[in-house]
Amino acid sequence: MPKAFWILSLSCFLLAQAACCQAPCDNNSLSIRIKKGREADLNLLCSCDSLEVLDLSRLAINTLPSCIFDLPALEKLNLSKTGIRELPSAILKMEKLEVLNLSNTALQILPEELAHLSNLRTLILKGTQVNVLPSGLDRLQKIDMRYIDFTREEQRNIRAQYPNAEIFLSSPCHCN
Repeated sequence: MPKAFWILSLSCFLLAQAACCQAPCDNNSLSIRIKKGREADLNLLCSCDSLEVLDLSRLAINTLPSCIFDLPALEKLNLSKTGIRELPSAILKMEKLEVLNLSNTALQILPEELAHLSNLRTLILKGTQVNVLPSGLDRLQKIDMRYIDFTREEQRNIRAQYPNAEIFLSSPCHCN
């Protein structure tokens, strides 16, 4: 691993140690989980250029600091069980994002810009109100839409739209 990486990781850790737990991933990348109650420290993360995994689950946040979208190495973002109601179009800037977990949020609509994330492979929408996916997400390998009420016909349409993806759906509802 290049010396600059370790210096950057150490400086990031020193900046963020009061705000979060950090643990290196298998490939020595930096992974950060913000502790509940320390939401105000989110802006400290914006200097962590090597950050690849960011877990903000269960935080009392309704919006993301705009600098989160400028993290160049971010591959996995977990926003589950937050107060997030919408994703800004700035998500387009997260070019390396592979996994996006939006489960159990108040989200109802996904931005069209999501389709421009060429590395996005896994989209977790379990327990949201999202019932329409933006067109252009056909490269997804895994879509989790459990606990969203879909009719049998809607489920067939989703499966037809994403024939190569592993799709998780709950039993179809008997709604109109």
